[in-house]
Amino acid sequence: MQASARELGWDRSTVTQRLKGLGFRALVDAGGDRDRAALELAGDPALARAVELKLREYHEHLLRSVAGFDSAEAAVAACRRRFKNLPDRHFRSLELLVRQKFSR
Repeated sequence: MQASARELGWDRSTVTQRLKGLGFRALVDAGGDRDRAALELAGDPALARAVELKLREYHEHLLRSVAGFDSAEAAVAACRRRFKNLPDRHFRSLELLVRQKFSR
């Protein structure tokens, strides 16, 4: 993350939030299949495992963040505050993942 941020001339947190957003979007596109999402993000099977580990970390953090809520609406509202630095274009994917969690 640090090296990527330096290379791009961005803050490390910006890189992290963008990757998180891309990960959430990839999970939605892959129907929740982490392996498939990781491979799509990595683009190279040799890198997929490392990407899958980071993707798992982000997804599990999201799921822990919404664990105590009674409704998807309350959880989404809390996520708006908790993930306030996530780029807006990726928040829809986060919202879909939260709603999927509550529809099970």
